[in-house]
Amino acid sequence: MALLGYAPVGNRGLVLLATRAKTVVTLPGGHEVKLVTGSKWATIPLEVSGSAHAHVFKSAELTLAVADSIDKL
Repeated sequence: MALLGYAPVGNRGLVLLATRAKTVVTLPGGHEVKLVTGSKWATIPLEVSGSAHAHVFKSAELTLAVADSIDKL
């Protein structure tokens, strides 16, 4: 699973996760180039502090929220 994108929208964070990928080429040193073949948007709650544009969240809470979203895939 890989994180492809993130966008804060109001009091929620939208997280784009790769759910499936396939290796399309292997580079020297064993490095792989992957093609995303499946993805899913997940939402995580954000705590809004101050102005509507100032999103404040603790990294531990974000990590748990993303982990919960990934488990639901």
